[in-house]
Parts: sequence; C-alpha cells; structure tokens
Amino acid sequence: MRTIEQPSKIPFFSRETGGAILILFLMVGLLALRFPDFFQSPNSKVIEPYGDGYKVYAVMEYHARYDTCYSFYQGMNYPYGEHVIPADAQPLISNTVKFISAYLVDITGYTRAILHFSLLFSILLCAFFLFRLLYRLDSPVWWAVAVAAGITFLSPQLHRMASHYGLSHTAALAIVLFLLLRLDESRSWRMSAWIAVAVFCFSMLHFYFFAILSFFISFYFLASFLRRPRWQKIPRYVFHYSIQV
Repeated sequence: MRTIEQPSKIPFFSRETGGAILILFLMVGLLALRFPDFFQSPNSKVIEPYGDGYKVYAVMEYHARYDTCYSFYQGMNYPYGEHVIPADAQPLISNTVKFISAYLVDITGYTRAILHFSLLFSILLCAFFLFRLLYRLDSPVWWAVAVAAGITFLSPQLHRMASHYGLSHTAALAIVLFLLLRLDESRSWRMSAWIAVAVFCFSMLHFYFFAILSFFISFYFLASFLRRPRWQKIPRYVFHYSIQV
C-alpha cells in the first residue's frame, strides 16, 4: 500500500492531482501532433469519404436532423426504417446533438466535428484512467504518466478510427478496469453502479461494447473467485454483476 505523507512535503507533480494535470496536458499536445487535421478542420473534412466511414457520418447527421424518434432511424431499409443501434447512429452522440438542437440551439451542422472530438476525448480519458489505475497500484507519478500515454497510443483500437468510429473509443476498457479496481478496494454497490453507467454509455456508441465489457467483467469475477475460491462470495458477486450488466 502507498505510504501516506504530508501533502506539503510532496512536490506537486509527485501527487495524483499533479500527475493527472500532467497526463492531460501531455495527451492534448500529443493528440494535436498525431491528429492535426482534427484541430485544423474538424467539421470540413472526413476520415473516410466512402464505405463504412461515410455511412456513419450520413446516419448520424440524418438521425440528428430529420428523424422524429430518438430510437429509430428512417434513412435506410425503406419503408420500415431501422433501430438506431444496428444503423450505427452512435445514439449517445447523435441523440445528444438531436436533443440540444431541438431544445437549445441547432448544432446539427457540427455533427462531424462533435464525432471527431469525441474520438479524441476518448483517447484522453483512456490515458487519464490508466494513469489513475497505475498510480493506485503504487507506480511513481512519472512512470504512471509515461506508461499511460504509451499504452494509450499502442491501443489497437486506434486503427478502428479509419472507418469503424464507434469501436475506436479506447476509454471503454480503461474506465471499466479502473472502476473494477475501485470495486475491489471498496466493495461498494456505488462502484457497480458507475460500471453500469460506463457499460450503458459505451454500448450506446457501439453495441459490440456491451458484449466486450460483459465478457471482461465476467472474467474479472471468475478470476476473483478462482484466486480464492469461497462459495460464500458467490452472492456478493451475483449482486454486483446484476447491477453492472
């Protein structure tokens, strides 16, 4: 366990808060270098102007602009339409744009930019939660910052940014892994509730995440049980699992 020292005796950038600020600024700089087009022309360019990539742009903007229902997409499979999830409308984003445009100010013209920056924001969140995870595992701040940034940019999900935008959100596993660590520390149902929120949100970006995260959480509980097999733990595992998934 980490030895608690007096905050005044610890240099700022050796604390978790300082490290968190450092990883955020570092990642913003690295993202600007790696994806300059996203910052220079976020709304006037597309990543892939054909195939699956173009379909996502078209579906999201059509749904945000024209559909009369938040859960149904009418721009394909005429005359029946399609549910927003198999249509790949990324409902967490497109429905947020739709709601804001309907009740506050019309931002449907910026749907592409919002999608692009959501991908970058997910990379930022991935590095941030990996840093927090490593710090809680007693890694020095400088090491946690370097490793979190490195793992994030080595993520194979970044290749999905070529066309499968919904699956390219790298933060999914990092956030759930951090929350599982916090659950292991606290055993609080609140951590399970936060995991449920994370699973829901990423499933609303691409429903494959529901299967990916459900399997991930299932293997966590299986490994926890096999490490110290006690049947008395089964009811607690079932309780938390029922909340999370």
